[in-house]
Amino acid sequence: DASAGQAIPDRVNVQLNQLIVHAGAPERILQIVDENFDQLNVVNLTTALHRLASVSLVNKKAGLRREPRFRRLVTRLSDTVRKAEPASLKPQDLSNVVWALTKLGIQNGILFNLLADRILLRLDSFKPVNLSMTLWAFARSGIYDEKLLQAASTEVKKQLKDFEPQQVANTAWAMAKCGYVDQELFMRAADHALATMDTYQPMNFSMLVYAFSLAHLSHQDLFEQVAKRCTVPALKHSFSAPNVVGNLALAYSESQVYIPELYESVAQVCVALIHDFKPRQLVTLAGSFAKAQVKHDALFKCMSKHVAKNVEDFQREDLQDLFNAFQALGVSKNEVQRALDEQEKGPAAPLSLRTFLLIVALILLTLVVWRI
Repeated sequence: DASAGQAIPDRVNVQLNQLIVHAGAPERILQIVDENFDQLNVVNLTTALHRLASVSLVNKKAGLRREPRFRRLVTRLSDTVRKAEPASLKPQDLSNVVWALTKLGIQNGILFNLLADRILLRLDSFKPVNLSMTLWAFARSGIYDEKLLQAASTEVKKQLKDFEPQQVANTAWAMAKCGYVDQELFMRAADHALATMDTYQPMNFSMLVYAFSLAHLSHQDLFEQVAKRCTVPALKHSFSAPNVVGNLALAYSESQVYIPELYESVAQVCVALIHDFKPRQLVTLAGSFAKAQVKHDALFKCMSKHVAKNVEDFQREDLQDLFNAFQALGVSKNEVQRALDEQEKGPAAPLSLRTFLLIVALILLTLVVWRI
């Protein structure tokens, strides 16, 4: 029975996909891929790559990229996409692939170009989630494809009313990051955000205003309405608060939009959550306040104390950038400089074995002479 014969591979692929989806560790995913390599279809390959990107720890991704089984998986996926009929590649699979490649840090220009060609052929079938995810991935990977950006911009404008806040923010950021600034798209995105601002979380609106600053576009009403929502409780309890307040300070300073209440909220959140900030985030925040000429005494006192206590975590360039920000605002760098000087002196060097033995010998010799 021919129909039964064709149903078996489909059933096998569905079962394989379930195995991959429920595999909780990269090693198990690679094992499933390796054991069933010849039976994997494009959906299985995409799912495997997506799962690996989702469950792999950041510090393990470099090792994963060197893993022969993983490299074999990527090669097989590339060959499968190249040979497949464009209509057989679903928007979800294409967007998942570029997202996974980006999350795993795979800089494969040939594969991204191939995927861009296939995406262009299916772009009119992409939903907002697929569009925003694809644009984010290309921008994050540093790959600029003008044809894709131009076509995607047109498609985004058609579907913008259906975009969710995070999708609007990701899309605007991706366009700005790639240097492709469709002014009509940005203005319509701002209008859309203003009309639905009640649905925006701090992570969403902070990224959106940052995208505007990155694109060198101004929208006073958007920046004012976002600032009104930047209360200390809202920012303090937001997801990834250091990123949120950092993006806000950078966006408003770069766009030269001065709203005192916003800087006050950002400063208070930083003081409250100072231990959650990474070194570079603190340095960038200090630079934003310096650019805006906002000297917040409590913030910089807290920042100086924290940096001095953790000076070993800061790169030399970071400290120089921090000192430049301090100088621009007339903030003393003495506390941080003292900590840096102490670090450079280092602890007293331990005695070498040779020196230790020499001291012991001298003590013994002294005792012998004393007894004589």
